[in-house]
Amino acid sequence: MLSFFHAILTEMSAEIAVSRPSADLPEAPHASSDSQLLEIWLHGRSRHTQRAYRADAERFQLAAGKALRAITLPDLQQFADSVSALAPASRYRTLSAIKSLLAFGHRIGYLPFDVGRALRLPAVRNRLAE
Repeated sequence: MLSFFHAILTEMSAEIAVSRPSADLPEAPHASSDSQLLEIWLHGRSRHTQRAYRADAERFQLAAGKALRAITLPDLQQFADSVSALAPASRYRTLSAIKSLLAFGHRIGYLPFDVGRALRLPAVRNRLAE
């Protein structure tokens, strides 16, 4: 019985294909600066979303006073505290946009860490039915 399973596993392992990158696949987007990262991240979004997200990112960069590669979790938390005067939905959108930008920058290799991953977003009450 054991030899039966061994034969099945041997046959299955021979059929497993190893995936290799193809020369036909498009290359992942690269960024060489914070502003280029922002443009790549905004690409393909509606002009209204681009306007709002760009303003959020610029507000964050101005508040942090440093390049995105140097951002730490305390910088992000301090920014989150600084936008507490915004309406809850606006605060949520702003922080979500910054977290998305940082995650995207990390995903494409521009940022060494995704510091936004550790930031908790504020709870937002759904008032759509009201």
